[in-house]
Amino acid sequence: MTVDIINKAKHDVEGGKWDLDCEASEIAFSSRYGFVIPVRGCFTKWSAQVEVDEKNIEQSNVCVEIDAASISTGVAVRDKHLRTGHFFGVREFPVIRFQSFRCTLLAPDVLVLDGNLTIRGMTREIRLEAERVTDSSNYQYWSARARLDRYDYGVTMSQVAEGFGKMVGNDIDIELTATFVRRQPRAGDRR
Repeated sequence: MTVDIINKAKHDVEGGKWDLDCEASEIAFSSRYGFVIPVRGCFTKWSAQVEVDEKNIEQSNVCVEIDAASISTGVAVRDKHLRTGHFFGVREFPVIRFQSFRCTLLAPDVLVLDGNLTIRGMTREIRLEAERVTDSSNYQYWSARARLDRYDYGVTMSQVAEGFGKMVGNDIDIELTATFVRRQPRAGDRR
């Protein structure tokens, strides 16, 4: 995963090419089952492209693509059900995608990303609040959060299950943690 960061002014982050450290990054979610029991999970396969122009932060761009079939809650039977047409329909809709259309700098290390989130072919606007937790010349660690209503994206269950007291919560909390590592120039690389 390659991330190009174009940084022209503020902060101590230099422009250049950055790689997403997949081992130190995660897209996690949580909801409630039966309105009491927390259900947590993550997506194990995803990619991100980030372009940051710190002179004009509004022109920055973030795109995240998630392999919907990579959903994992730690319970194989539940994960199999989540992949069906009752929930994510991964055969017909294999990719979940976020594309920013506006980045707003609230503080030196706090961004608001407004963008379009597409799940099951349904696109809705969503707002991510992102914070740079660690910043050095060789790596950056970001954390971002959002909340969505699964019904806005057609993520439902069978009519029978939905009628059974709506056991699965509507609100889904999303948390993305991403570590980017500076790519070291190799012989022959252009600067």
